[in-house]
Amino acid sequence: MSRVARFKVAGQFTGGGYTAATISIDRTEAALFSVRPARRRKLYELPLAKVAEFVVWHVTKRELADKKAAKRAARRRR
Repeated sequence: MSRVARFKVAGQFTGGGYTAATISIDRTEAALFSVRPARRRKLYELPLAKVAEFVVWHVTKRELADKKAAKRAARRRR
């Protein structure tokens, strides 16, 4: 039974015009998240916990920026 989930995704990868990548999530104790841009041999890996931290950090940062922008817009309307 395979402990690795694989997905093909679209997006901007490596700034070199690559618009697709394969994502692998190793569900064993290693718990690794891997990305391989299309037509590239290079594999980028991080522990799944670090990926989760990254997502939470970016979402929180975006939410705070949205709240700040909403406050600024509310002040301008007065």
